[in-house]
Amino acid sequence: MQRRWLKKRVVCVCLLSVFVYLIVRTRTHDVMFEVVIPNSKPADIWEFVADFSNLKKIYPNIIDFNILSEGGNYDHWHYSARYQEFLLYLPYIRYFIDGHFNVKPAGGGTYIIQSTHNTCFLYGLFCLFTEAEFRFEPVGTNTRCVKKIKYQCPIASTLVCRDEVMNQQHAVLSNLQKHFTPPVMLSKSM
Repeated sequence: MQRRWLKKRVVCVCLLSVFVYLIVRTRTHDVMFEVVIPNSKPADIWEFVADFSNLKKIYPNIIDFNILSEGGNYDHWHYSARYQEFLLYLPYIRYFIDGHFNVKPAGGGTYIIQSTHNTCFLYGLFCLFTEAEFRFEPVGTNTRCVKKIKYQCPIASTLVCRDEVMNQQHAVLSNLQKHFTPPVMLSKSM
């Protein structure tokens, strides 16, 4: 009897340990997104994206933000912001992010925004790290926007994290493209 109880306890502790390991242990993933915005200038799009107040227009899940610090000039501007988001698939789960942004021209008509983000859940008890680079390059009269992201995710939620990142970034680039692409006016003959 006592031996059976001990076996059950050992099995439960082992299963719980594996479960906790899969939730706490993270892996780093790399993704890249690209969109070409026709008839646009890289500097215009870069300046729009660099202004954090505009991000609420293109990021579908930003709830609120505060700029914590900023400084520099046009050649190298940097700022830090704390912002709150919700998960696209589980909108009742909210989390906050501390982001640090470096905004600068890269030369040759190319502009970049480099950023690091510390995404925290459970009131800051569980945080994940992300690095990103958003590059705006001229391609003829168009602008190529390339976003590279390196993000951490718990092993147990790899698929959920990937879907969240993919859907959020596709929405961001789609919204950015819509913002800089003038609507086509169709006329109807009556």
